[in-house]
Amino acid sequence: MVSIGCLLAVVPLAGCDAARTHPEITGPAETAAAEQRLRELPSVETEFVRMRALTVELGAIAAEIIPGAVFEWSRSDFLNTQQCPAPYDQTGGQMITLESYRTTEPVAVSDEMWQRFTGRAREVVVGVGATPTDPAADSQASGLTFRSTGNGTEISIGRSRGVTVSAHIGCRLPESEFAGDSQPDGPTDRDRTAAAEQSLLQRRDLDSELADMRSAVEEIGAAADGFLHTESFAWERGASNQPKPCERPYDQTKGATLELGDYEVEVVSLSAIPDTGWQQVTDRARDVAARFGAALPLVSVMPGNYFQNFVNEEDGARITVRKDQNTVTISARTGCRLAAEKPR
Repeated sequence: MVSIGCLLAVVPLAGCDAARTHPEITGPAETAAAEQRLRELPSVETEFVRMRALTVELGAIAAEIIPGAVFEWSRSDFLNTQQCPAPYDQTGGQMITLESYRTTEPVAVSDEMWQRFTGRAREVVVGVGATPTDPAADSQASGLTFRSTGNGTEISIGRSRGVTVSAHIGCRLPESEFAGDSQPDGPTDRDRTAAAEQSLLQRRDLDSELADMRSAVEEIGAAADGFLHTESFAWERGASNQPKPCERPYDQTKGATLELGDYEVEVVSLSAIPDTGWQQVTDRARDVAARFGAALPLVSVMPGNYFQNFVNEEDGARITVRKDQNTVTISARTGCRLAAEKPR
């Protein structure tokens, strides 16, 4: 397995050295240059699909060579999306570490089998520009890591009571950032602002939206009742619902959004939250989010994702559900709304 500390930071698009030499928030000029470099690469969604397919392909190769090898996505770790380090920290770029793809049961991997597998793996990963981090590494070693220094991609393969394939995607921009290329810079113009204001007048006020969103989050939490015992969800203490300005095309209106505090439960009665229970939570989240016009982007649709972000691209409403081994967290943001008029 690759060390997560440096796996989450790969030179040059996401590197331990970059994190050390850019300890402060990156300035506008350097951010603009970093963003331009990211725009020359595929989107994070495109790269996610490609890397997930490559991971499955490596598993299929291993299954051809190793008798009894059957692969599945790990149930003990989870897909991890993180903000990029400097100088990409202000670009909106994301890094993704996929769940491990490993054999379901312990299988014996002889040196001859492993040598055949690593040889074919080298041929496959070259397609994403990845080469061994240690060119002199013996093919009989228990683990190999391949890295693309040009785009931050890493693939690791290891053998220990079976075979494990791990993959990390370096810093990439989401598709929504590319879609914004066609939008003009600066504030929304007067005509579009007028249309946005009319749209807001036809919607519920901000306080009503907040109350409905809070109830929706609690409804999603109720889907966890099947695996909770004495535990129960609780709202984050001390969280304040401070209005924030809306994004385009509502940026010049009086509209605002509200961020809800986390709604979270720690399951201490289980060693890990079962996947079937997590599926119940995400299914409920999908249905509830649809009532707010929020849907999943491509990345979150993939199986095995323990971080799902439902977004209404038009008004900014968002519902996010995520879990680690023993914790489920639900967070949300209202769509852009006008504050209720106070009686005179």
